[in-house]
Amino acid sequence: MTPEPSRQIRDEVRQMLAQARPDQLQRLLAAIARVPVKEAQHYDA
Repeated sequence: MTPEPSRQIRDEVRQMLAQARPDQLQRLLAAIARVPVKEAQHYDA
């Protein structure tokens, strides 16, 4: 049984966040803040 694509993305994002530097996290958060709320729901952790 294959994992849900959204679940897989969350795991990848979590891994990326774990390895990211603070300046990268701030850029990522700023990018997420610009995403419309409707789209942002896809990336809810």
